[in-house]
Amino acid sequence: MLQLQQTQRYSVLAAAPPPVVTVALMPDDPMLDEEARAAEAAGLVALRFLFDGRESPELSAASAAKLKRVALPVRAVFRGFMMSGERYGDLHAGMRELGVHMLVDPGQYERAHYFPNAYSAIEELSPRAVWVEVDDVATNAVFEGAVRSVKGWDGCTHVCLKDFVKSAKHKRPDLLKVVVDDDLAAKACQLVSARGAAFNRGVVFKEHVAARMYDVPLDLGGQTTGPNEWRLWFCNCKMVECSPNSAAALLPRATKVPDAVIAWATEAARAIASPYATIDVSERSEGGWFCLEAGDGGVSGPALDQDVLKLWKDLRACFAAEDAPYR
Repeated sequence: MLQLQQTQRYSVLAAAPPPVVTVALMPDDPMLDEEARAAEAAGLVALRFLFDGRESPELSAASAAKLKRVALPVRAVFRGFMMSGERYGDLHAGMRELGVHMLVDPGQYERAHYFPNAYSAIEELSPRAVWVEVDDVATNAVFEGAVRSVKGWDGCTHVCLKDFVKSAKHKRPDLLKVVVDDDLAAKACQLVSARGAAFNRGVVFKEHVAARMYDVPLDLGGQTTGPNEWRLWFCNCKMVECSPNSAAALLPRATKVPDAVIAWATEAARAIASPYATIDVSERSEGGWFCLEAGDGGVSGPALDQDVLKLWKDLRACFAAEDAPYR
C-alpha cells in the first residue's frame, strides 16, 4: 500500500509496509491475453477477473486457485480498460475484499485520469484550457461562461473539444479543431451527444495547438501525414519508458523527446502523485513541445508497437523487486 505525504510543493509518495507478493491484475478479456502472457513472462502471476455487469469483481476460477497459494493480501498492478472514477472505486473496494490490494487507489486514479484534476501539474507545457461539469442536460447556457473565457484568450482562434477524458475523434473529428465563434456552445453540446453513454463528467475547451506533421508511408503504398507523439510511463514518479505513440514517431527522422521535456514531465508526474501514470507529449509545428494529457498508467493503452514484455519487466522491477518468492 502507498500513503500520501503532503509537502509545501506537492504530494509525494511515502512507502508503507507492502504485501509480500505483487501480482498483475487485468480483466478476463481476450484483448488483454497478450499482456497477461507478458506479465507472466516477466515473472509476475497474472490474475484475471470478471467485472462487466457485476457490482463487485469476481476472480476467474484459475486465478482464484493461484491466489490460494500465497499469503494475503497481495499487491496488484492493474492493467485494463478505462472506467469512471466511481466504477474504479467499486473495483478497488471489491478487490480488497478478496485480498488483492490495487497499487493505485481511487483518489490517485482520478488525479491522473481526469484532465481537470491533472491540469495544474501539466499546465506549464499544456495549451490553455477551461472546463465545465455537465450534471444534467447539456444546453448552450451551460457553456456560456466557458465560451466567454475562451473568447478572452488573446490570439486563440480554434479549440479542441473533449470530455474530461476523451475526445470524439472517431465519430466527430471536426470537433478536434473548432472555430471560436458564436456557435462554440452548440458545438460543445454536440460533443456531449457524440460521446453518448461514454461521456465523462464534463467538457474541456482546450486551445488548439498545431503539431508538427510528418509524411508517413502507408503499408499498401502512398503516404499520409501524422504528428510526432510520445507516451512517457512513470512508476513511483520515475520514468521507465518513453514510447513512440504515433506512426510518425516511429520514423527514424522523427525528433526524439528532448531531455528537458522528460525532466519537466518527471516533475509533472511527481505533482500528480500517483504511483503509476503516463504523460503524452507532441512536437509543435513551430518548434518545441507541448503536453497532450496525463493518464492513469493502468488504463493507458500500450503505445504504437510498444514492447509489452519490456513494459511488464519495467513494472516488475519497480513494484516487485523486493517481493518474497511466489511458491
